[in-house]
Amino acid sequence: MAPTGITLEDVQAWAIRDFPHQFKHLPDAGAFRTQFNIIRGYNQDRGFKSFVIGSTYTKTRKPVDLMAWLAGPHIVIGYIGKNRKGEQQIRRMALTKESASSWSLGFPFNLIPPTQSQTEVACCDAMLRYYFLAKGWRVGVIDDSNVFNRFVARFPYACRAIADAVAERPEPVPTPYATIFPPEASRAPIASANYQCMSKISHQ
Repeated sequence: MAPTGITLEDVQAWAIRDFPHQFKHLPDAGAFRTQFNIIRGYNQDRGFKSFVIGSTYTKTRKPVDLMAWLAGPHIVIGYIGKNRKGEQQIRRMALTKESASSWSLGFPFNLIPPTQSQTEVACCDAMLRYYFLAKGWRVGVIDDSNVFNRFVARFPYACRAIADAVAERPEPVPTPYATIFPPEASRAPIASANYQCMSKISHQ
């Protein structure tokens, strides 16, 4: 079955009903820091909101936050760097293993690396869209019919892949629970996610 609507509450109700044991491994959206960015020359100089999914390095090997945001219905992955004048600029990350080799992704994105197949790309896309909803985004997340259908097809698969990877870890380290489940729903420890990951996603 599919969600009855396109809100966070609709998606959570669907997940708790149809695949609760897999869904319960996802951390709360509060685990990811939200940023509001204003970059001259980008988005017509209007601000845009992003959330941090990990870290990477600039061309000069300086550590920076790796961010995800929406441009219309499309997901963009990148970071804020500087040009030779010292002005901030958006640096989009290409979907290649070479660029992804410098990534350190936070849980659960490190468990669904999207550079291996289109299925894995779609799973990471679905997980990002879930967290966009959980972070308060509405327009452009899953309101397009094609995007909604892909989300419905891949989000359960992504949750199952994450649950399977957590189960296979020999010594999972629990981290604090959070609030995506209602109080009456059972929760399981969330595995710590301090891996290096060969992964990257951007639907342009």
